[in-house]
Amino acid sequence: MSGYDDAFLTSFGAVAEHYLRTHAPDAGRDGEWFGAPGRSLVEAIGIAAESLIPTRIGGRLIRHSHQRRIPESVLQEARDCLLKAERAIGSCADFASLHSLVEDRIRAIPGVGELLVYDIAHRIGMFLGLAPQNVYLHAGTRRGARALAISIEQGFVPLSRLPAGLRSLSAGQAEDVLCIYRDALARLRAGEPAPAPGGCGRAQRGKRKPKCG
Repeated sequence: MSGYDDAFLTSFGAVAEHYLRTHAPDAGRDGEWFGAPGRSLVEAIGIAAESLIPTRIGGRLIRHSHQRRIPESVLQEARDCLLKAERAIGSCADFASLHSLVEDRIRAIPGVGELLVYDIAHRIGMFLGLAPQNVYLHAGTRRGARALAISIEQGFVPLSRLPAGLRSLSAGQAEDVLCIYRDALARLRAGEPAPAPGGCGRAQRGKRKPKCG
């Protein structure tokens, strides 16, 4: 038994299965887009910082929903700061060092929050082949961690701290799950079945999503 239907989730494993079925394919397409071969690091940094993503039909570049309300001037300032660090970015050996570098360079810019730092680092990481090994915390994932009674004292959650049913996910996928399914996780932890969230994954272009920031 899968543990879910179109309406209800009955276990943490069912949450992972539902995510992989409904949201992961679009997230995978995002990874292919940001990690496209033949793109220069300068171009990858610019696209990541400006939060651009192609529409599903036509391929027109639009602003990612996570950053739709951030003024363009903020994203451009973040882009310019990171372009000055191109050499250092290209030398990062793992996602942790990349995330720290992005955070150091842009976090002080007014209008830049935790989610933007993570998203930009994650997108550049897709280009560099550097994937997160832990679930990084921002407003949405922090609420998901609280729903599971996981300590949020650090800026990240190791995959080993997640319920067993979620540990088969990558850290990037688990970041999505803590954000998208946070209400369902709270109900499941209380021993209640939970309604599955609607068509609102991180990567569904042009569709309404739950706010993760």
